[in-house]
Amino acid sequence: MMNRLSKSLAALLLALLLALGITGASAEVLLRAGGSFGFAVDAKGVIWGWGDNTKGQLGNGSKKRQYQPAPAGLGLDGSQIADIQCGNENTLFLMKDGTVYTSGPNNYGQQGVADAPSYVYEPIRVEGLENIVQIATGFGQCLARTADGQVYAWGRNNLGQAGIGKKGNVKTPVLLDLAGIVDIQCGGKFCMAMDADGNIW
Repeated sequence: MMNRLSKSLAALLLALLLALGITGASAEVLLRAGGSFGFAVDAKGVIWGWGDNTKGQLGNGSKKRQYQPAPAGLGLDGSQIADIQCGNENTLFLMKDGTVYTSGPNNYGQQGVADAPSYVYEPIRVEGLENIVQIATGFGQCLARTADGQVYAWGRNNLGQAGIGKKGNVKTPVLLDLAGIVDIQCGGKFCMAMDADGNIW
C-alpha cells in the first residue's frame, strides 16, 4: 500500500515539475517542503513558492496563502541560492556567497536578528553569518555550518535544542563548542551534528 502511495506521490511530483518547466540537471534544481508550504528553484533560477503564508513563510511580502505554485517574488536572486530549508513555519535561504536570509515568524527568535519584528514577510539577512555552507531548521530552531566545520545555533531553545548548555530562546546566532563538523540536521524539537570522525552530537 505504502509503495503504491509513494509511486503515486512521485508521479504527482514529476507532473508538477514538468508543468512548472522545472527541468534540467538535478544540481540546478531545488525542491523543499516545510510544515504546510513549499519551494522550488528551477534551472533558470526562478524561485517558486506555494502553500501557507499567513506568517510570512513564503517571504513574498504578503500574508496570503498561495494555492498553486507561483514565482515567489522574494527579492533574492534565485540563481544565487545554494539551498532553501523549510521549518515548521520559518524558511532559511542560503546564498552561494555564504550568507543566510530568513523569513517567517519570530516568536522563538528564529529570524536570528535581535530587533526583528514578530513576523518577517520578506527575507532579511541573518547578521554575523558568513562562509556558511549548510543550513538546517526544525520547529523554530536553526543551525548553520561554516566551511571550516563550525556551527551556529539560534531560535527555539525551550528544551535545549540550541545546544548552548541552558534553556531559553536564542535571538541571534551563537557559536557552539563544536569543531570539524561535516553535517547538521534539525528534527521537530532537537538538533544533531556529525563530525569528520563519525561522532554524533
